[in-house]
Amino acid sequence: MAGLAKMGVGQTLVLSGSTGCGKSELALALAERFNGEIVNADSVQLYKGHHIGAAAPEPKSMEKVPHHLYGVIPGNKSFDAKQYVELATQSVAGIRDRGRLPIVVGGSTLYLEALLHGLAELPAADEQLRGQLEKKKTAELFRDLEGLDPKRATELHPNDRVRILRSLEVSLLTGVPFSEQSSKRGPSPLSGNVLTIVPLWSRATLYERIDSRSRKMVQSGLIEETGALYQQFGEEWQCRGALGYQQTLAAILRDGEERIDREALVSEIAQFTRRYAKRQMTYWRNAPKKFAMDFEPKEAAQGVEQRGEERTDRGKPKEERKGFLAFHQSFEELVLAVLARFDSYDERQVENEGGNTRAVMFSTAEGLGLQ
Repeated sequence: MAGLAKMGVGQTLVLSGSTGCGKSELALALAERFNGEIVNADSVQLYKGHHIGAAAPEPKSMEKVPHHLYGVIPGNKSFDAKQYVELATQSVAGIRDRGRLPIVVGGSTLYLEALLHGLAELPAADEQLRGQLEKKKTAELFRDLEGLDPKRATELHPNDRVRILRSLEVSLLTGVPFSEQSSKRGPSPLSGNVLTIVPLWSRATLYERIDSRSRKMVQSGLIEETGALYQQFGEEWQCRGALGYQQTLAAILRDGEERIDREALVSEIAQFTRRYAKRQMTYWRNAPKKFAMDFEPKEAAQGVEQRGEERTDRGKPKEERKGFLAFHQSFEELVLAVLARFDSYDERQVENEGGNTRAVMFSTAEGLGLQ
């Protein structure tokens, strides 16, 4: 395969998508196939000591291929997109220098947007305004954001206090909705050819996976991990509003660790996670148009079937919705499609055009054999 010799030289793979879609598993398989190293793009997995609730990669997986930016930030330290871009670009550059393929993995679209499409020029934090906003409950802040910037509100989970606060702060300081300002970005920090892959499940199957994962997290010690992190960091704990942790912490404070109704907690975590997964897929359905990305079916492996938005839930089999393309592929077909895309990359052409070639490919997770 000619493309194997080129991997890592001006190439980057990005794996994203909804929570529970098998990103980490697929990243590990592709890293082993393409001599790659994995770079985290999950905002919670960045923090030290966040294992169960963050669904961090298993130690045995991290032993197989090098992993970067997992468990590197103290739990009480705030962290923003600019800081992430600095660390991620350093990791990607180091991987490329070693002649290996960078594989960026995670569902934090704020970080991915900044890494792939540049940072927006936004005002610095205002201590007085931030202090006023901090006095409000998260639900109230989210309602305020829905009124000021409904577009931004659809992109955030209602419990994502950190990003809700920042979005409100920017909108109030400038008088312009955050979503309008964040769309005006600087140059991409990454050079070369970037291919984004999003594993796609039917909605029913994805929800089954989320339910199963929620149960496994509680059974594996999520309550104990949450209690320990809150005891260590208190109100300074940066991930107290993250999915899983937020619901578990509320149950601990209400009932105490020993008296928590575990079945009710599993159900609540799964419910909030399903809602979040739906928001994530809404983001990716709009991403091709939002960022003028494209991945033509003819560039994929021969015989790969182009399908619509979600193969089994709605839409005719070959219907396209909002620019959303899905390819039902086996793992080997996906490998061939990646090679074909990277083989067609011409670094001189990109340099002459003054930008990066971009592509998005959606692959059905069932076809990839993910468990």
